[in-house]
Amino acid sequence: MLSKFYYESSNERKQADTLDVSALANRIKDIYLFKSVTVERIFPGGTLGIFFKATVDGRQFFIKTCAADEMSRHNLHKEAEIMKVLYGDTLNANYFVHCNKEFIIMDFVDTKNTAYEMDLVSELIRNYNLKLTDIAPDIINYNLEDLHHAASYSFDVLSNANLLSAEVGLWCERIFEEIKEYDDGTRIICHGDLSNVNITDWNGDVLVLDWEDAMMAYPQYDILYWLTFYSQRKYYSCHLLNDIGVEVSFGKNVMAMILLIKCYLSYRNKSFLNNKLSINDRINEIICM
Repeated sequence: MLSKFYYESSNERKQADTLDVSALANRIKDIYLFKSVTVERIFPGGTLGIFFKATVDGRQFFIKTCAADEMSRHNLHKEAEIMKVLYGDTLNANYFVHCNKEFIIMDFVDTKNTAYEMDLVSELIRNYNLKLTDIAPDIINYNLEDLHHAASYSFDVLSNANLLSAEVGLWCERIFEEIKEYDDGTRIICHGDLSNVNITDWNGDVLVLDWEDAMMAYPQYDILYWLTFYSQRKYYSCHLLNDIGVEVSFGKNVMAMILLIKCYLSYRNKSFLNNKLSINDRINEIICM
């Protein structure tokens, strides 16, 4: 989400550079000593990524590189390190360099927007949190300061656009001071953009993909982020946060900050006009939870 925020907030739109797919195919053939390699570009790519599908000796691989800017390159390197730790063996995840660009390569996985249940998602988070303790924190470029800045900026934009009621606006103004009272300073590596789209089944395992938004954040961040999706509203109740072991005011404040950024992005791309609930109503749901 933070990469989308910085991308959408930039005055200069970043353009993904083109690559010679034939040269890329030859590079893969030389590195891995494959006999037959074909590469095709996949449209669309991600926020800052450039995606390819490779057929290698009859087997399909997914390849990802990035736009030619520092944030994109850092995100790709970060994602490559995380994928190697989590799925280096499961997905044959690795990376290589071609034409001064880094590439992630791994088995091709078809992702689907499956309705995963909260218990499973919570277990996935616990499992990858344990494994990611081996990752050096200095490769993680996003942190809580980025979250607070993005949420504050988003709040200002939405308020100036008259998309928040006076009551919701006053509640949001208190978030940024209150959040400090519930912050004990604990930071762990979080996915940063955990949705059902980024969770997939693979040969009997459930995997979490797309780590370009990984950040140092609260231990509860990923489950709270996952709960901000419209499809997770079925879980909303006055007992939810207590049930998952999160202090109520803290949980509401974190979810509200995440929603403010999401709502800002939907305002920027005008998708909020087609939403079933208004921006104000979505945030008010969190207040009333």
